Amino acid sequence: IALGPLIAPHFWHKHFPKVSAFWAIVFAAPFLIWNVNLAIQEILHIYLIDYIPFIILLWGLFTISGGIFVGGALKGSPRLNTIMLVIGTFLASLIGTTGAAMVMIRPMLRANEHRRNKVHLIIFFIFLVANIGGSLTPLGDPPLFLGFLHNVPFFWVTTGLLKEMLLTAGIVLVVFFVLDTILH
Repeated sequence: IALGPLIAPHFWHKHFPKVSAFWAIVFAAPFLIWNVNLAIQEILHIYLIDYIPFIILLWGLFTISGGIFVGGALKGSPRLNTIMLVIGTFLASLIGTTGAAMVMIRPMLRANEHRRNKVHLIIFFIFLVANIGGSLTPLGDPPLFLGFLHNVPFFWVTTGLLKEMLLTAGIVLVVFFVLDTILH
């Protein structure tokens, strides 16, 4: 799914619904053949207990964060970019990775519009804000939210992964700062 738009963009955009339906059938058909009643029960369970609540969460985070505008006359430098990534990383566990990404991406892009080399900013933004930062609460990370829906305690991850999250984010931030300093 990630490589489809890159390898065959015209085909992908024209036939995406058909490709999605094909893969859904490939995975569901054997299950339906094996045990129709259990398959229908499990498919409904996935939709009603996992998928719809997840979409509602994303909808809420998208709606809330979509109305937030962070302005200012920031000039992207390695230090400022690192600070913005730190803020985005911690926001991700508070307002979700989707919300933090929506709030922080525009200021990051505006602050660095003058720079020639800036692709790495987006890559590290994805690493930190859209992934690592969301590892502390179910709001921040879809798999953790699904765990929460299946009775994993809400703050289990916060207390269980804080050290690992800080270590990982710290290493990635140091690598980012060094690379951004070289490219600046």
